[in-house]
Amino acid sequence: MKREQKVVIVNYLCIAIGLIVGYFYDLSIAQYMYQPNSYIALFFERFALLPLLILFLVAWYVKYISTKNKLYLIGFYLSSIYVVYDTLQYWISISHNKVIFALIASFFSLSLHIYLKRKNLQLTYKRKQWFFFYLKVVCSSLLLVVIMKQIWGRVRFYEMQGNFELYTNWLQIQWFQPHHSFPSGHTCVITTMLCFPVLWKQMNKEEREVRRFYFISGSIIILMMLSRMQLGAHFLSDVSAGFAISYSVYLYGKRKWLK
Repeated sequence: MKREQKVVIVNYLCIAIGLIVGYFYDLSIAQYMYQPNSYIALFFERFALLPLLILFLVAWYVKYISTKNKLYLIGFYLSSIYVVYDTLQYWISISHNKVIFALIASFFSLSLHIYLKRKNLQLTYKRKQWFFFYLKVVCSSLLLVVIMKQIWGRVRFYEMQGNFELYTNWLQIQWFQPHHSFPSGHTCVITTMLCFPVLWKQMNKEEREVRRFYFISGSIIILMMLSRMQLGAHFLSDVSAGFAISYSVYLYGKRKWLK
């Protein structure tokens, strides 16, 4: 059995363990780990995804330039709005500051568009196949997570405010309740880091460097999982499911979207 196959098996075993343990002990683990003022956890929540989301926007733009299809430019702008929303929601109330949000989103998306238009992206275009792969992985993973969040409607730990009667295990679907604990979106996005070693291989990097980056990626993914649990935003089963979704899409994409 090849090393890569062993890694896949181990990862899915870890996912299965996380879901099984979470089914029985999600609430107990959440109570033990809850630290809403952890600076490290807050940093991961508010800043760790930004580089990946910016790269996601660049991927939209590369797709637009490569195909001259304006639908991808629309995707770029819509995704820019999402990135601004995801960043600002921790600092201001979007619903009470709609004008400010609209101004910041417009300024950010237009500025990034102008910057990319003027920037020499020749090297980036040479790697456009990887950017298309990354774009598909992020879009597919996020779409699945958003749909599942709406369907499951699971209450987050911090939303319970000590009323643990609101707790449900991850197999109890609440059907379109206004709660979005299951699965974890942050874990889903951070898992797309696994796409980078694919680019490293395309650039003929040494195998040792590729393995080192896999190790770094895995460490950051685990830290993100722990941080989401510390803040009470997600349970163990939530982060396990978020990883499972993105990891599965990544594996599928490597076989079907990379030629």
